[in-house]
Amino acid sequence: MIENHLSRHNMIGYFDEIVGGDMVEHSKPSPDIYLKACQVLGFDPSDCYAVEDSYNGLRAAYSAGLKPVMVPDMQPYNEEIAKIVFKKFDSLTDLRKYLESVR
Repeated sequence: MIENHLSRHNMIGYFDEIVGGDMVEHSKPSPDIYLKACQVLGFDPSDCYAVEDSYNGLRAAYSAGLKPVMVPDMQPYNEEIAKIVFKKFDSLTDLRKYLESVR
């Protein structure tokens, strides 16, 4: 399903690997999907960012040892989430600027 969606929007070529929920036993907030993605890519979780807009996604990334980055959408940034978020950005453009600055 993911590959079909990305193909329809001419985006599949932007990804080296695709890890979906059907490849892990437990869904978010379990860290399984992030741990699997790091394994597939051959990266240590502590060297990776996870860009999320949901609380369960942020919890999963944090539990997996990644750097959780929040770009709020439907769920607002709050005190509970602030304790686990590495960075918070108001837009993907702001996130991109940050990533370019830490290259």
